[in-house]
Amino acid sequence: MKPVKLFVILEDADVQRVERLLESNFGPIDQRTSLIPNDWKFLSFDRLIDLEEYPNCVSRLETIAAGSRAGFLQNHRVVVENEELIYFKNGKIESSAKPDSELTSPAALQFFAELRIQFRQQLRTMCLLRTPR
Repeated sequence: MKPVKLFVILEDADVQRVERLLESNFGPIDQRTSLIPNDWKFLSFDRLIDLEEYPNCVSRLETIAAGSRAGFLQNHRVVVENEELIYFKNGKIESSAKPDSELTSPAALQFFAELRIQFRQQLRTMCLLRTPR
């Protein structure tokens, strides 16, 4: 198993309805944030998925919330729509996205940094990552 943390970027006006549908498909939402001025909502899910499940999750998302985007976080990278956008290296966040991308805004980078901390805690709980000394 190659566990990853699934997240979704919503641009839907009826976010509450979409959130309920997402939770019924992917499990409880464990983190959410809004990006202003776009009014995007970033949501992540408590349950880790296997990397091989990701394409199926993207297909399901398209039927639930058209126009939304899916991505995943691994220990050292963030991928959105099959494009590696962010890398975690030597305690820093590096981006390969365009500098004016909303995905590299301070709020988005904070979301991904917090998501990585949570993901690493989940891996430790599953005994898939050593506890730092």
